[in-house]
Amino acid sequence: MTEISRNDRHMQLRQRPQGVIFINSGIIMSLPIRKNRAFFTIGCRYLAKKTIPVLIIAILVSACVKKEMIKEQPVPPFKAPVTLNGLISKLNFSGISAIKSRIKLSIKSGGEQMGTYRGILFYKAPDRMDIRLFGIFGITTMEILLNKGTLRIHTPSDGTTYEGTVPFRSILPDYNLIMESGKALKEVDDSYVVEVLDEQSGRPLELHYFRKSDLMWQRSEFLSGGRISSWIEVFKRPDVMPVDFSIGWDDLLFRVSLEEIVLNPDIPDDRFNPPVSSKALPLSYFFKNHR
Repeated sequence: MTEISRNDRHMQLRQRPQGVIFINSGIIMSLPIRKNRAFFTIGCRYLAKKTIPVLIIAILVSACVKKEMIKEQPVPPFKAPVTLNGLISKLNFSGISAIKSRIKLSIKSGGEQMGTYRGILFYKAPDRMDIRLFGIFGITTMEILLNKGTLRIHTPSDGTTYEGTVPFRSILPDYNLIMESGKALKEVDDSYVVEVLDEQSGRPLELHYFRKSDLMWQRSEFLSGGRISSWIEVFKRPDVMPVDFSIGWDDLLFRVSLEEIVLNPDIPDDRFNPPVSSKALPLSYFFKNHR
């Protein structure tokens, strides 16, 4: 017999009609459809014979299983003795002199979402903060500075700085002020509440909420004239400080998420200097113009 050359054999393989992939007992075979219709039909019947009974059994078993709603069980109250000083100690951030971290910032005004931004945060205790928010290619699109109760928002694109006072001086409670003031401990629903009292009137100036189940600091409210002027709500605090929290006042809400946190880095004081701007407007204009 004449030996078929490699090229001829290659041409025959290329001209062979396309087939299907048939799986039988772990073996994969290519079966030309046109020349093997009968074998292909047998294969399909074999698969149906093997799989359909299994599916029927699975459906019947699942129908017989009694479905029950999984109810979240209430967490029992913290059993150890709860003391006023013990709760206040959870607000002691005196070991944090400075913070540097990446930040995800979401801003709402009047309940409307203004935007979500990413950048970097610099904080220096007790009352200075600088947030740089970046756009494409790492260009600074907004700078937010807090310095002793004055909030400035600078937009480099038009050189405008929006400036105004806010009813808080820091993003963290003032532990020293709490210790120096009169205090009271109360229970409200599922929380313990530490009241910081005015020495003359005895009225609450601050309310700090701690969850009864684990004594986690949940929320702080700061009052003026008997009304809440600003608040902090904590969503996540895995270690020495909150990493997911919100700060609110009036109808404004800043949701802050921190990542890659560096504690007590060296931050120069000029980091918190007001930005150079060509135009100055009231802070309220920023939230009206960017809704």
